[in-house]
Amino acid sequence: MSEDSLLQRLQDSDRTAFDEIVRSHDARLRAVAHRVVGCPDTAAEVVQDVFFRLWRDRSTIEIRDHLGGYLARAVRNRALDRQKRLRLEYRWLEREVMETEQAEIERIAGSLTDSAGHDRSSQLMQALDQLPERRREIMLLRWREGLSYNEIASRLGLSVKTVENQISRGLKTLRALLMPD
Repeated sequence: MSEDSLLQRLQDSDRTAFDEIVRSHDARLRAVAHRVVGCPDTAAEVVQDVFFRLWRDRSTIEIRDHLGGYLARAVRNRALDRQKRLRLEYRWLEREVMETEQAEIERIAGSLTDSAGHDRSSQLMQALDQLPERRREIMLLRWREGLSYNEIASRLGLSVKTVENQISRGLKTLRALLMPD
């Protein structure tokens, strides 16, 4: 069956034509999306979204060249949009985490002034010295140099999740050492 007649049937709401389009293009489109997003599940979601939009907009869609090229461009663009949105969400989340960490640091630092107003910041340095070497290094890169989790992970050859865990554990240890209940 020619591509033109398949597209005409699609525009006439022929579900069988749509199913045929999905069957013939799905695997290649998933490969296109996977190259952009790097995750098979996300690639499948991107392709599914493009097929959903194809069906939803079937009566008004204008495909000037061949269907495969049109779908590949749509998948690539959708995958790039998704990556861009995920990067924005990650930066926002990291900013939120950094603000929460900063509030926790300020709370710990606030506890380092005794009732007579004496500065006990040397206790903070002693508490930091009690941390395992890698954890202390990660926390100092975060606080003194203001590096992001990604930057720390890259500099130290660690995963971002390891950096997150080490900072969380470091904060917990500092609270226990400096703010006993």
